[in-house]
Amino acid sequence: MADGRNKEFLRDPLNFFKTYFLCINDTTLRSGVLDVDLVNTPDPDRDIIIESYAKRTHGFTAQPIHAYLLPAIFNDISTLVLGDEAPYMFTSQLSGCMFAAYGPDSKHVTVEHVNAKYPEQATVTINERIAQILDQNYPFCKIVRFGSERSTDTQYYYPAYAAVMGILTDTGDWNFYLKQDADNQEYIKI
Repeated sequence: MADGRNKEFLRDPLNFFKTYFLCINDTTLRSGVLDVDLVNTPDPDRDIIIESYAKRTHGFTAQPIHAYLLPAIFNDISTLVLGDEAPYMFTSQLSGCMFAAYGPDSKHVTVEHVNAKYPEQATVTINERIAQILDQNYPFCKIVRFGSERSTDTQYYYPAYAAVMGILTDTGDWNFYLKQDADNQEYIKI
């Protein structure tokens, strides 16, 4: 159902994020600002697919979600500088990958998705990339990575799968939220 979930998301993005697991499954999507559609999957009570709004025909009252999109690049790093062109940021689901948001403050943020499915073939390993980011001593730094360690103010761990969403506040700050499992009905502000 095209636009069936967009209005629900726009009414209360955090409640939507708490309720559903957001997935990007379209490998043709590129990083940048895009109008997206949140569409049902075979399990519409749990999973929602993020796809290009242009992919489907829409009704007269349909409304896209204007968002920054950060899809994964197989065995590589996908990076995007966030501004104020869109109020939301979505990245591909994490399943061993790493997400990072960093910069001089929460108004000037770069985000990246590091995919190292096969570390020996990857551009950089996740541990190497985390070390590179931490070495820069960014005043604003949030890293989401696979593992079972205890989370800190900078690094957050997920056990199997995770979703990350960003929301631009009225003050121009970016807030990021982590949902650690598709079946989990909670999220963490990171």
